[in-house]
Amino acid sequence: METNLCVAGFGGQGVMTLGKFLASATCDATDKNVTFFPSYGAEQRGGTANCFVVISDGMIGTPLGDVMDDLIVMNGPSLKKFLPTLKENGTLFINSSIVDENEIDRTDVKVVKAPVTEMALEMGNAKVSTSSCWACMWVTPKWCPPTWCGTPSSTSWARSPSCCP
Repeated sequence: METNLCVAGFGGQGVMTLGKFLASATCDATDKNVTFFPSYGAEQRGGTANCFVVISDGMIGTPLGDVMDDLIVMNGPSLKKFLPTLKENGTLFINSSIVDENEIDRTDVKVVKAPVTEMALEMGNAKVSTSSCWACMWVTPKWCPPTWCGTPSSTSWARSPSCCP
């Protein structure tokens, strides 16, 4: 089985950090093959940033696919650009602090909303927004089954029905 994931946003949001973390954690926790493929916009600061992570039981033929199983978007322009690449029944994780959920024009995908920018600011550091996003993914069984990571605390913000599945 192969899973294709895209993480997209703008420079400074930690997009590459989250992609590297997902790839590294998967390598460390499983025997799967993993690729990490970063892509930067032409701008020096604040431009587009996205990365692709492919996780497979077998050999990986290409570091990025045409169709994504999961998509993490940290801003509106990334939603517009990458939403068409998300497969039917795929999972869309959005930073609901910045991304307007009314712009999601598809009903055939599962949407997981988390106000990760707000949460990071509440913690006192905007740079931890991708850590908040990772925590939201962590409670999604597809990404981190209890056999890998244990069970998250029932008091965790990520267990809130309004945030994560």
